[in-house]
Formats: sequence, C-alpha cells, structure tokens
Amino acid sequence: MRLLPPASLLDVLRGRAPLVGSRTDPARPRGYVSPVEPRVLLGIAYGDLAEAEAEYLNHPHGVAEDAGVVVRALLARMQAPRDGAFAPVAHTLWPRASTPSPSRGPSNASSRPNPWAVRAWCTSSIRTH
Repeated sequence: MRLLPPASLLDVLRGRAPLVGSRTDPARPRGYVSPVEPRVLLGIAYGDLAEAEAEYLNHPHGVAEDAGVVVRALLARMQAPRDGAFAPVAHTLWPRASTPSPSRGPSNASSRPNPWAVRAWCTSSIRTH
C-alpha cells in the first residue's frame, strides 16, 4: 500500500495541517505523519490500514500519544530503504557485509540497532482494537 504524500512541515508549523493526520484518506486532513506509517514503511502492513488510521484519528488522543506516533514514524523512516521497497530478508536477517574503510577503519556491525527491535517498538502501540 502506498501512502498519500505528507503535509509539508512548513504547513504544520503554520497551523494549516496537523502533525499527525491521515495519509490514506484524501478527504481527511493530511498530516506530516500517519499512525500507520511505520507499518507501511517497514513492510509489515497487516490488516486494514485505512481503518486503523481512522480509528486512531477518531478517538481523542493527547500530546504524548501523538509524540509517540511521530517518534515511531521517524524511526521507521530511518530504517526503511530509500527506494521504498522493503525486503525483510535482505535487510534484517543477515547483517550487511562489513568492509573496512580506509578512512574510518573496520565497521562494527554490532553497533547498529537491531531492526527487529525497532520494528516491534514502532508498531507496538498503534491501536488495533
């Protein structure tokens, strides 16, 4: 599933768009991030995403919940590949081959975050009642 383009951060700062809003329904106010964005970006888009997003947006939520959505979405954006085509086996089961760099020395694959842990945290508190 493809998400609609996000609202611009400038529109959010000017108060013309919500920080957390819809990216699946063109009739709803478009947000900079969507509650279901981490699931889409990380390739674990299960269930009806439009319904899950509408459920989150229809229920009252506070700043802390919205901040959690934003943090999870930003972490998912950092973990997702740039081309948008997530390949779970290639990106998570085996670490990429580490090649020594003459300027930085050997890379340390163990210092990278565990993608499975990041994925689990990114999707852990999205309402799916």
